[in-house]
Amino acid sequence: MGGYELKYDYNNAIKFYKKALEEAVLDADKAWALAQIGMQYMDLNKYREAKRYYKLSLNIYENIEEKSESDLIDMAAIYTDLGIIERYNGVYAKAIINHEKALVIREELLLINHDKYILNLSMSYNNLAVVYKNQGLLNESIDYNERVVKIRRELVSKSNEAFEVFLLARSLSNLGNVYYSKGENLKASHGSYLKYYHSCKDSIEEAIDLILTLEGKINEVEYKENISSFYVNYGRVLHSLKEYEFSIRFLENAITNYKKLININRDKYIGGVI
Repeated sequence: MGGYELKYDYNNAIKFYKKALEEAVLDADKAWALAQIGMQYMDLNKYREAKRYYKLSLNIYENIEEKSESDLIDMAAIYTDLGIIERYNGVYAKAIINHEKALVIREELLLINHDKYILNLSMSYNNLAVVYKNQGLLNESIDYNERVVKIRRELVSKSNEAFEVFLLARSLSNLGNVYYSKGENLKASHGSYLKYYHSCKDSIEEAIDLILTLEGKINEVEYKENISSFYVNYGRVLHSLKEYEFSIRFLENAITNYKKLININRDKYIGGVI
């Protein structure tokens, strides 16, 4: 079953899950098979098909009176993907509704096993933060981003594994970027913007410090992608704070890394140095 996915042979995977759907007897098994088909289409960026199968799956899951832990996991994943699809389509109100449904389920799962599902809860917070940022509702986005950072900081304090550190660094960078957007908006309206620039600077500075500890511990391309992005965002806020010399230094560091990435995939990374 998983072999198809590992080879990225989605068409064969879809055939496999459709066969599983035909043979399924229990409602939970039918819902699971439909969800798996939806996930394959999601990975293929065929969002209309993904949405159709996800809704068929949810129609069954929602009518199961006693849902298993596995059922709840699948439902949260489906609502998450539906939220992402609606965000891609620019239908932000529906995106929020779906992400909030995923959040409610993940809060329920948290009561079953806190340590197992706390990371997933932070992912729901992150998804809501992204939608609110896209809507221009920056206060709401900041609130959810801060919740993400709080959870991931706690996870790092417990394990300090590379994956957890990486996620915390990404979360801090995301938070910093929303602070920056808030500062830009206030500056344009002659509001008190400097504190948001400084909050942005502090968040991204911490993100950089964390990601630098991961050199050689995570995938090299992923490392260079993220450190380059952090340097660009840090250089940007330094420029806004009129720390021009330091801004140039970090932007030059970003360009150096992007040039290395261009050697790996020119089409993907050339935008980083133009």
